Amino acid sequence: MKKIVLIIIMTLGFNIAYSQSIELFVVATSGDYFQGTNATLSWTLGEPAIETYSNANNILTQGFQQSNYIIEMVNEMSNNNFYINVYPNPSNDFITIQYENSQKDIVIELFDMNGKKLLSQEMPATETQEQLNLHEYAAANYFLRISTKNGELLKTFKIMKVQ
Repeated sequence: MKKIVLIIIMTLGFNIAYSQSIELFVVATSGDYFQGTNATLSWTLGEPAIETYSNANNILTQGFQQSNYIIEMVNEMSNNNFYINVYPNPSNDFITIQYENSQKDIVIELFDMNGKKLLSQEMPATETQEQLNLHEYAAANYFLRISTKNGELLKTFKIMKVQ
């Protein structure tokens, strides 16, 4: 009888010890999480083991504070007869748009990151350079879309306006 009771107690003891749950937590000296309307910030001070390993095909990360990648894709039509350059980027006041080999009038449009159109300007094919004044816009990222008058997309640039 003592053996049966001992076996039952040992079985229950092993089941209790084995049925632990695994939760996501980190032992660190400090850390916090903040959330605003446009961004979140999470930080940990003293996390002992973080690392990122990568090769051509794979990325392996360990630790709780891993990067959050936001991938933005900008469509671009291939037009071999058209060259365009936008500089300086980033800029604080003016950007220069330089284009060559344009047989068509083009349209320059500036959008904020929410897709709101801030500027639309037509340029005749005879001009090869234009300056845009960004002074009135806040420091942020913008999209500069260049297309033909009939709507054919030529190129899109991501512009950074700094103070």
